[in-house]
Amino acid sequence: MLSQVDLDALPALHDVVASLARHTSDLVAVADDAGTLTYGELDRRTDGLAAALRAEGVAPGHIVALVVDRGREYVEAVLAVWKAGAAFLPLSPSYPETWSVALAERAGVTAVLTGSAVGGLPGLPHLDLAGLDVTVVAGDLPRPAPDDLAYVMPTSGTTAEPKLVLIEHAGVRNLVDVQRAHFPDLGPGAHVLQFASPAFDGAVFDLVLALGHGARLEVPPREVVAGGPLATTLLDRGVTHSVLPAAVVRTLPDQPYPDLRVLVSVGEVCSPSTAARWRDRVTFVNGYGPTETTVCATLHTATDSPEVPIGRAVAGTTALVVDEHLRPVADGEVGEIVLGGPHVGRGYLGDPDLTARRFVDNPFGAGRLYRTGDLGRRSPDGVLTFLGRGDDQLKVRGVRVEPSAVEHALTALAPVREAVVSGRGTDEGTTRLVAHVVLDDGPPVTGTALRVALAGEVPRHLVPDEVHVLPSLPLTDNGKVDRSRLPVPTSDDSARTTTEQTVARILEGLLGVDGVGVHEHVLDVGGHSLIATQLVARSRKVFGDVVDLKLVLGRGTVAGIAEAIDQARAT
Repeated sequence: MLSQVDLDALPALHDVVASLARHTSDLVAVADDAGTLTYGELDRRTDGLAAALRAEGVAPGHIVALVVDRGREYVEAVLAVWKAGAAFLPLSPSYPETWSVALAERAGVTAVLTGSAVGGLPGLPHLDLAGLDVTVVAGDLPRPAPDDLAYVMPTSGTTAEPKLVLIEHAGVRNLVDVQRAHFPDLGPGAHVLQFASPAFDGAVFDLVLALGHGARLEVPPREVVAGGPLATTLLDRGVTHSVLPAAVVRTLPDQPYPDLRVLVSVGEVCSPSTAARWRDRVTFVNGYGPTETTVCATLHTATDSPEVPIGRAVAGTTALVVDEHLRPVADGEVGEIVLGGPHVGRGYLGDPDLTARRFVDNPFGAGRLYRTGDLGRRSPDGVLTFLGRGDDQLKVRGVRVEPSAVEHALTALAPVREAVVSGRGTDEGTTRLVAHVVLDDGPPVTGTALRVALAGEVPRHLVPDEVHVLPSLPLTDNGKVDRSRLPVPTSDDSARTTTEQTVARILEGLLGVDGVGVHEHVLDVGGHSLIATQLVARSRKVFGDVVDLKLVLGRGTVAGIAEAIDQARAT
């Protein structure tokens, strides 16, 4: 374990990793399905990768797009890009190609670095992580300054184009100190789960939580996302520290987790019942932090209080509640949460006007403040409580979503004339993204078919959970959309039986969307003969030869297919 004096001399995370490699070379740094990688192996390999990137023309100040899944490839790619003096732009392999190309071009990337079984992006220089020559002698690699760019993180914007947030090395390096102060049991022997997708900044927090402290980063299989499979991973891998979206925390089975010491709930409001369930078992922490402030700004360790606040500002951070003129409001009064400190990002790439509005001079001290747009109140002892948004922005499954961005994407689809998108709360405390649309004249199109079409254009988190087709949108007297009169569906078209759930899950995987209604015909929701054939093949792996193409096309709906399967298996 490095002393604070040692850490203070290290300006970037990859410097911390290199120092740990010298002190604890044989300790395991990363473990995934492919095996393990020690700190020494990781440092040497990323030195070689960085030299190879430099030989391919990557230089300080450049931005490299990373198209990798969570795992050792993500870890190696991030450290190699940083060692080469560049910054990274994460792009999920599951994103539509046109979406990824547009983001990469906006960011002005030098190259696209991909993992195994992932192709490049059309029109952009492509580097294959596995194909780079790691035997290249590293030589003197560049040393980043604290204000050098570390990464560019896409986050939801008010149009279909996301904002590109610029985060510097000072913010990433500050995370090491923040985590050390709040989680003192980190170090060799700790096993940290890498849960977040590399496309989101939570993956940076997971990475730092392990590699910034000499811990072991445990990468679960790609299909592990929640519930029983996630619980099995926590147990089998001996996970001690895990950061999970609040909605995922709620899915964990109620059973012992003997190794788990720290569980951090992030992304959405944490309910008092969830905190009460966990606070006596582990150190249960509620975390808050916009992408613009390097992942984390406040933390709160749960107590027996009926409220679950977002807590106090982390080390090096200023957190205030102010009015519209940036004047602090009295304790207990509602205002906008503003944040300052070394973790505040540089601004938005290519958007100086929005940067000037959101990243403002700090009238209370040095540096700048980030205006979050979140509402909150402050207690006399400095504890913040989150009270929602001051605008229309939503948090859906832990991801920021601007309804106007989804509306823009929907109206870009040929049949859609008008679209209104809003959030609907559930009994479980989550938010569902709901769209109401009006179509141009022409053949009828189902809401699910529109969701399937949209999934081919934008990332999955921008695809509404529900799309309802209306003849017209309700209007107020002054001609604006009356959201209070948008119809709320009363019927439940979700899967009911185990067979329906299985068939629906297979079909949803083929279509690329969730929530296919059991009474919607396969061909009406974006399916075609190839999808039907694939549905037969995958269903046979579960149900046997009772499933054929005649059954799928004849019955057509999830409910009908499931009913036929149950009848055939009963005879």
